[in-house]
Amino acid sequence: MSEHIAPNTPKVDKTTPFREKVKVLLEKTARNIPKSHRVLDFGCGYGFYFQINPLAQGVDGDPDCVNLINARYKEKKVKLANFMQKLPYGNGEFDFVLAHDVFEHFHLDELKLITSEIHRILDSKGKLIIWVPNEKGFYFSMHAGHKLYVTSKEVIEIAEGLFKIQENYPEPFPRSFGKYFVHNKEVFILEKID
Repeated sequence: MSEHIAPNTPKVDKTTPFREKVKVLLEKTARNIPKSHRVLDFGCGYGFYFQINPLAQGVDGDPDCVNLINARYKEKKVKLANFMQKLPYGNGEFDFVLAHDVFEHFHLDELKLITSEIHRILDSKGKLIIWVPNEKGFYFSMHAGHKLYVTSKEVIEIAEGLFKIQENYPEPFPRSFGKYFVHNKEVFILEKID
């Protein structure tokens, strides 16, 4: 097994085909994003989003994930990167950057750096879409390297001066029911401010 290129980049747990199929079914927001090569899956892990949008690109800090995904596709669609450094993409290269189950693996100061870099690679009016676990899911998966329980308070802080929050909602279930389900997420849709 390879080592991460940065010690603070989360290691991705192995997944199963069944788990990936369930994710695709539950991820309404991900299914509604335009299918395009101008979508970046940030922290793509083992690449469940590529089942929804095979045109998307990805970036991850785990060489095992990057190698596995790139072996599945003719063109090398995923790049290896240290998230604490400049991402290997040009200014304004993407219309959407997706961060699915990623932000909870970093401390707030790291997220500010990451968010600033995502702002750079998004086109004007581009969108950053963040999925984070609800409280039950955050504590249930502490073994997976969770460092920060991300709420609207943290998202407001990391978005300041870079993004405006367009929407925040739970997925797949309403909060009243979803709070009992460890796989319920909070979704934040942020629009780039130029």
